[in-house]
Amino acid sequence: MFEKEIKFISDFCLNKISKAGASLTFEKLKGIEIHPAILKYISAEIDFQIYKDRQILLQQSVYDYSGSEITKYFKMIALEIKNSKGISEHEIIDLINKAVRFNFNYTTQPNDTLSHLIFDSVDSRTPEDVLMILEYTYYYGYLRQILSSYLDKKQLLTMNRKDLEFLLNKIDTELLAVKTDELVDNALSAISDFFNVGAVLRTQIPPQAVELYFIEKNLNHLSSRLEHAVTKAPKAKYEIEEIKKIIYSIADTLVPKKVEALETDIPTVESESEKQNEDVNVSENLNSELSTTVNEDLLPKSPSVSETEEIELDNFEITTSSSKETIDLTNEINIEEDTDTFSVDADELEEAITDNSSDDAVVKNKNAQDILSFLSDREIEKIISSVFNEDKEDFATTIESISECNTYDKATEILKTLYTTYNINPYSRDAILLTNAVAKYFTVA
Repeated sequence: MFEKEIKFISDFCLNKISKAGASLTFEKLKGIEIHPAILKYISAEIDFQIYKDRQILLQQSVYDYSGSEITKYFKMIALEIKNSKGISEHEIIDLINKAVRFNFNYTTQPNDTLSHLIFDSVDSRTPEDVLMILEYTYYYGYLRQILSSYLDKKQLLTMNRKDLEFLLNKIDTELLAVKTDELVDNALSAISDFFNVGAVLRTQIPPQAVELYFIEKNLNHLSSRLEHAVTKAPKAKYEIEEIKKIIYSIADTLVPKKVEALETDIPTVESESEKQNEDVNVSENLNSELSTTVNEDLLPKSPSVSETEEIELDNFEITTSSSKETIDLTNEINIEEDTDTFSVDADELEEAITDNSSDDAVVKNKNAQDILSFLSDREIEKIISSVFNEDKEDFATTIESISECNTYDKATEILKTLYTTYNINPYSRDAILLTNAVAKYFTVA
């Protein structure tokens, strides 16, 4: 299924790469504006190959290559290989094709695709193996976070396919019982984001893709509604809003903020008020993750997954990685949001941004303050965390550089460079928030 679409995206990516020349490293590949889901798959594949080489050393060498310090050097080796090792034409074609096919399958059938990826050629994996392979995934980051925390604290010796499928099904059962709309919206956005790579219209998706997701999640009532509507009005693709109207009741319909691409290809979100801008629908957060801490006292120490375990997720929020939540993984998984938030007004911005950094981090330019006036304190926190990777100094410098631009076009060039440097999807929620603030600043100015 979707062979035509898979070929189109693969060819689209390979056409971009062909213009980069014969010698291509992963670092050069990052600068070609390949979709971040594809880049993440390729990066993880390189890391996993290096990881397997290290396992050979651990098993066969007379020397001991274990330990945190040695692991740190292996990570440095991986970075150096990505910077310097050329990827052959055959390798890049193979990697692109695998990455595209994987993401098509993963956005529509995440559980089944993840199980196949991890246990493709083996009966069981060590927790370390599983953690490495989870890094191939770009979408549905909450799955990666929950499973990573579970493996980190459960002290399993091995995991097999049955163990993983049991956990994934239990997570689905608990989440869908209380957060069906949020999960479905997130899936619709993920499918739309990847299925439309290289397309002009980015809000249309084939209903068959959505049906695959519903079938895996046992959302039979939603699948029936969609199938009935598609039969009555058959179309190759439907707008996301059309699909939402079909699957949700009128009282339940969630209408996400409108996302548009400006002439500079930097996306923005239109909103009627700053409050609306802050409450961006979860469907725009394509790579949702959880920052997790674990209550170790409640963890059972059994060496395998028990089929009688209960998994409960209370007060669960699918949010960006800047949100702080606690996951207790025991015979229950309990998620409780930490209400600590970033709070600083404009007068306190200098102190908040510097945070014991050098004086260069302070935003001194009045125009820079004007840009930040279009962002709430919470939005500033999110942008620093997810876009700038907690680098407050770079955030301050970037805002000041943008404020010194004479035109919006020059400002967007800085944004493009920023998103490329940090490997940020410009269509992610927090990138859109930043782009909006810059656009509003130049519109008002």
